[in-house]
Amino acid sequence: MGDRPHHGPTILEWIDFPSARYVRLGGDRELFDGIRMVTTPAHTPGHRSLAVETDRGLVVLAGQAVYTVDEWDGTPDELEGRTSAPDREGYDRSTERLHALDPDLVHFGHDRRAWRRAEG
Repeated sequence: MGDRPHHGPTILEWIDFPSARYVRLGGDRELFDGIRMVTTPAHTPGHRSLAVETDRGLVVLAGQAVYTVDEWDGTPDELEGRTSAPDREGYDRSTERLHALDPDLVHFGHDRRAWRRAEG
């Protein structure tokens, strides 16, 4: 698979393990110092992304708010999520919200590649 987008199912070991605990939270929320949950509905009504301040800048875990690097860059390929989103305007707003965070690095739910801010 290498740098190709990820098509497989959720890796359950990452989210379902003996000590896993789920708590329902609504809206944007600072979970811990430097770790923020950002509301990004449209793919699903309750979708959230995560913004993490690191010593190398802001890292965004977009999940399925934006499917791929290409979609983030504005040149979506066949794996873009907007056309299948139940709320396309909401999808656009969520994408705009993530862009407005001005991240240095973004990871996506359907692409093993990450987007990095160009240096210089």
